[in-house]
Amino acid sequence: MGIAKRELEAQLNTGALTEHPHRFGTTVYSFSVAGKDSVSTWRRLRQSAPGLGFWPVIFGEPKNVERICEVFATPDAESPAEAIRLASEVDVQEFFRGRAEEFSGEGSCGEWPKDVEGMTDFTIPRKILQPDQFHETVVIGLVPASHSWELPAVLSFGGWNDCPFPTDQAAVLRYWNEIYGAELMGLSGDVMELEAARKPSTKEEALKLAQEQYWFCYDIVEQGVGTIENLAGGLMASSVWYFWWD
Repeated sequence: MGIAKRELEAQLNTGALTEHPHRFGTTVYSFSVAGKDSVSTWRRLRQSAPGLGFWPVIFGEPKNVERICEVFATPDAESPAEAIRLASEVDVQEFFRGRAEEFSGEGSCGEWPKDVEGMTDFTIPRKILQPDQFHETVVIGLVPASHSWELPAVLSFGGWNDCPFPTDQAAVLRYWNEIYGAELMGLSGDVMELEAARKPSTKEEALKLAQEQYWFCYDIVEQGVGTIENLAGGLMASSVWYFWWD
């Protein structure tokens, strides 16, 4: 028996929670905060919500919530428990090899950047065309999960626009969590953002990670930073990881 909604509201000090029923009987909750307060609210909840069986995630603009939550209420939604179990059986290196056959990245290589630029902040709470400004209102979700890497599996997120399937995503995110302490903190309709506790310490390590991230989401290079080397340099400079599937 899960924690009651009112008790969750009281213990996490979220105010009134909105319920989003999952096809398989669990419930995702959400509430709104000022955009400028969303990251600090996420950090507060990161310390308390997992102990109550939930992982916080910034969904961004209110319109993103319907797009994300409608998926796990449909007949196409996967069982969270089964998806998490299948993720534990995924060979991550085999997954990368399969993606490399589709998206080699050979045309996305270049020289190591002279001026390294990394992500300076999370984008989901901010306006796309005015990144120096926050959305007035941002929605934060509380997903029934024990670890952040489980979220794609619980939410049935993925499997479109060359975005990996939910079980593959969960497996890769767990792999990165074990190495870099990377935790999923934001998820909109087509953007995922993580925060890494540790950055790669050498060019070789950064290039390996950048290549993996390219296979995971090639748009961040081909429609983003331009080369795998630029991505690698950014990963050494910033703890913010950004993925976007066009």
